[in-house]
Amino acid sequence: MKSTGSIVLLAATVEVVAERIGGGNDRPLLAGGDGGALHSIANERDERYRAAADVVVDGNGSVETVVGLVEAACNAL
Repeated sequence: MKSTGSIVLLAATVEVVAERIGGGNDRPLLAGGDGGALHSIANERDERYRAAADVVVDGNGSVETVVGLVEAACNAL
């Protein structure tokens, strides 16, 4: 990916991600559980995602806020 552009990581808590994607039956890591599996995967991947990113943006805010942060980050690259 880095050969074709910049990588922006939208870093959000597991709780925010779960809320945004919902917990239907098509999401096995969220369906009927306490989110433990999702927390485990997020913790396992976080370091690698951050290492690959050119910039990390706080993705916990509203869509408008996150878009503004991404635009600012991209303009600064």
